[in-house]
Amino acid sequence: MSNIPHIRNITGAEAAIILAETPCSPTAAPSERSYIVDVRSPEEYEGRHIDGAILLPLDTVEANAPAVLPEKNAIIILYCASGHRAPVAAELLEGMGYTRLRVLGAMSNWTGAIAKGNH
Repeated sequence: MSNIPHIRNITGAEAAIILAETPCSPTAAPSERSYIVDVRSPEEYEGRHIDGAILLPLDTVEANAPAVLPEKNAIIILYCASGHRAPVAAELLEGMGYTRLRVLGAMSNWTGAIAKGNH
C-alpha cells in the first residue's frame, strides 16, 4: 500500500488550475481527467452551484459514485456548503478505491463561475 495520501485539501485557486489543466473529457485518459463534485442536497445544488459540478449528495455517495464517477484514478474535487460534508465524502470515496481526492471544502472557497438551476 502506498504512503501517499489519497485525500488532500486544496484552495479555490488550486481547484481552478486542476480543472483547467485536466478537464473532464471522454477522450482523455482517466488519470488526465478531473471532476468537481457537489455533495450537498439537490435543493442546495439547484439554488446555486459551481459551474460544471456534478451533483452527488453525501447520503448517496456509496450507492451512486460508481455510476457518476467511473474513473477511480481521475482527480475528484469535492465541495459542500460549509466544509463539513466534503471531507466525509472524500473518506467514503477513498474507502471505495478512489485515489486522487481533493477537498475544496466550502463552496465559498471557489472564486470561479457559479450556476443556478439543475444544469
